[in-house]
Amino acid sequence: MQIYSQLVPLALGNANGSAVAMGFFDGIHIGHRAVIEGAVQWARAHGASPAVFTFKLPTENKMKGKRLLSTEDKHALIERLGVEHYLCPDFEEIKAMTPEQFVLGIVRDCNAKALFCGENFTFGAKAAGNPELLRKLCAPLGVEVVVLPMARFEEKPVSSTRIRTALEGAGAEEAAEVWNAVADVMLEPIPGRSNATTDLMKRAMCSQFQPMLAFLTPEQLRGHYDRLKAAYRPRDLLPVEKELLREMERRLSL
Repeated sequence: MQIYSQLVPLALGNANGSAVAMGFFDGIHIGHRAVIEGAVQWARAHGASPAVFTFKLPTENKMKGKRLLSTEDKHALIERLGVEHYLCPDFEEIKAMTPEQFVLGIVRDCNAKALFCGENFTFGAKAAGNPELLRKLCAPLGVEVVVLPMARFEEKPVSSTRIRTALEGAGAEEAAEVWNAVADVMLEPIPGRSNATTDLMKRAMCSQFQPMLAFLTPEQLRGHYDRLKAAYRPRDLLPVEKELLREMERRLSL
């Protein structure tokens, strides 16, 4: 995956333009993956290159809250999803752009044939642009716009903000609910993924949700532990699964 730290034309070679997934993508949760994988699949079907556009905030900037993933893990996860070009300028470089300037810049630099985003995506100075405006601006350019609905868990949208709030102690009830879903994922292989990719994705999930173990009652924790332990044969354990079981054992004093 080629990484670009400023707004420059992508080195697309002989590809038929690109399909670009746009967003901040902190955490690479299931909603983020739907947007990115949509762009990857479209690109493969149309002979284009899959790309991601995001932006970098200074460490001290709190605009998007505490980061859920390190820069290195974020890059690795996005590359594993099949992205070939990763455009990540500093926020200072794009924050004053009008929505029109932003769209024209992305379409020009990425030779974009399709743009993918979530339904809550905003762009341009003061977040003036939304998916409806994106469609309006892209129509005369002949660029397809695909807007993905937000993923939902327990009838609520999945978002980085929701994950952050739960991690910061919003409440034991939500933490327990989210960990029920995490345990389901940890018990299932990820279709079409190698062991290395599965391990990386599960590691990212655990890095986000492992602090929630502190909210579980001993009975809830023991239930998850017994379920995971029974499902795995020791020699088949991925590193992240071993780490998770060790952490559970520590908390259960086993």
